Amino acid sequence: MIYKKTTPYFIDYELSGWDDPFRMIGDFMTHHKSLEISKKFKRIFLEKYIEFGKLDSLQEQRLLRTIKLMDIEWIATYLWSFTPEKISFRKESIKEFDRKKYTLEQIDKTKTRILQLEEKQ
Repeated sequence: MIYKKTTPYFIDYELSGWDDPFRMIGDFMTHHKSLEISKKFKRIFLEKYIEFGKLDSLQEQRLLRTIKLMDIEWIATYLWSFTPEKISFRKESIKEFDRKKYTLEQIDKTKTRILQLEEKQ
């Protein structure tokens, strides 16, 4: 934890040193909590990462492939939501679980991701 004046900041080193740094950037770029960041700001972030990291063209291409793979991982996660185990878990953990609503939400998330992935082509 880092304190700056009165505000604490938490840094998660869970996979530090174990994971591909490009995967961490890909996770940030594709995480469902990052979806609302504008394409413009994501593009600027990537440009600055490439510039300050002094990535050569092969590294840049690998980074961009990694980001696409992270999108595919999210699609797989959404599709996993339809498994009997996941549905059962939801039913047990959510008192007013609405399977139809949940299913439609997961379909919408999956479609959105697929469309975003196609835009990146």
